[in-house]
Amino acid sequence: MTTENIRERLAAVKDIIEFSKGLDMWCGNFICQTRNGTDTVLRRHMIEGEYNVSSSQKLVYMPDQLRAVRDVLDATTGNRVQSYDYDPYGGITRSNGSTATDYEYARLFSHPIQIKQTE
Repeated sequence: MTTENIRERLAAVKDIIEFSKGLDMWCGNFICQTRNGTDTVLRRHMIEGEYNVSSSQKLVYMPDQLRAVRDVLDATTGNRVQSYDYDPYGGITRSNGSTATDYEYARLFSHPIQIKQTE
């Protein structure tokens, strides 16, 4: 494989994948903030959950033995706002609620990507 082939492949991958989130700030071994392209803090991440800066919503994660997020509670009201069920490989089999979280199966960061179809 030549250098030119590698450049072409990298250019193709760059055109295919678009990340829908901004920048992630690491604090040691975990992500502690999500920021947009203008370096404005969107979310603050903690072991217990996350804080959405724009909506002031505080979410608390209720994990299982694998640290997978099963239920998500609104910290202010205590109401469940999201729940997840997973298959043995981490795929979401059922999701109830309207408040998606950044962490899901085994406390792994869920980073949605959009893939464009190219001809």
